[in-house]
Amino acid sequence: MKRLYHQEVAFEYFLRNRGSSYLAVDEAKRPVAVDKNFDFLVLTKSKVYAIDVKGKQIPCKGGSSFLWETWIHPKDLTGLRQWEDMLKPLFRCDVESLIVDVYWIREAAFLEDFKSVFEHRGNKYGMKAITISEFEKHKEIRSGFSIEREEWQLPRKRAKYLLRGIDFFLTA
Repeated sequence: MKRLYHQEVAFEYFLRNRGSSYLAVDEAKRPVAVDKNFDFLVLTKSKVYAIDVKGKQIPCKGGSSFLWETWIHPKDLTGLRQWEDMLKPLFRCDVESLIVDVYWIREAAFLEDFKSVFEHRGNKYGMKAITISEFEKHKEIRSGFSIEREEWQLPRKRAKYLLRGIDFFLTA
């Protein structure tokens, strides 16, 4: 976890306040053989989630007409997949990786797009999540980027409907 990003700090605040069992991970201590660390390991009654938090804003910075930014780097998926494979033998339940978009809600008009909103340090946040398996099924190359600088995103017209509220996963 990089404490430089207010969305990651807000996510930890959210976990702590709901009484979740979790471990925050220090990105600087990543094993060399893994493409990328997850940010949090969260234990529920039925699953363990390796979570990569992505800080986003709604509406997007720069006034984009597209609200649901979901882009990630390819190493985000490969790193999470590597961690799933390493963690599965350690737990006696399913291990699944999630990409959690923590949206900093900058305008009140967007509050209704989230089932639950929380406040931390004067900012309002809403969260949406997707498993890496679902992301992989629907991903597309982010428009406007060359193959050398490839980034993936969910299809813009369907992103809002593919993402789920974080409680869908954490209450299971």
